[in-house]
Amino acid sequence: MIARFAAWFFGFPKAGHDVPVTITKTRTDKGEIWERNFNGSTFRSFCSRADQPYRYRERFWLFTYEQELPVKDGTMHLPVVHGWFLGIPLPKPLLPGSDSREYAKDGTFRFDVVLKAPLWGGLIVRYTGHLTPDP
Repeated sequence: MIARFAAWFFGFPKAGHDVPVTITKTRTDKGEIWERNFNGSTFRSFCSRADQPYRYRERFWLFTYEQELPVKDGTMHLPVVHGWFLGIPLPKPLLPGSDSREYAKDGTFRFDVVLKAPLWGGLIVRYTGHLTPDP
């Protein structure tokens, strides 16, 4: 239930296979707006630098999450380490889990995004694939 509500609340796309995706990044003075379009189903976030090196923050509506960017064996992992709701810190048990990773294979950028609901609430969203630059 928690995972389904979170997927709906944040506007994540419905399940599908071989869904075309477009990611548009728009730079601002304070960070980047990331718009992900899964065949017409769009959701946005705002990414900015974190206070500590090798971390970034991503804001979805009223929630902000900070993620580390460790690289192991050529793969960047994206664990969630802090979170805020309306600027109020969230306790660790209320943070979503992230088994997300990004890597290059055969010269192609690939991603595997896995977000899990807090409190053992199940899978919120998972999408995997690759991106090629827009000519």
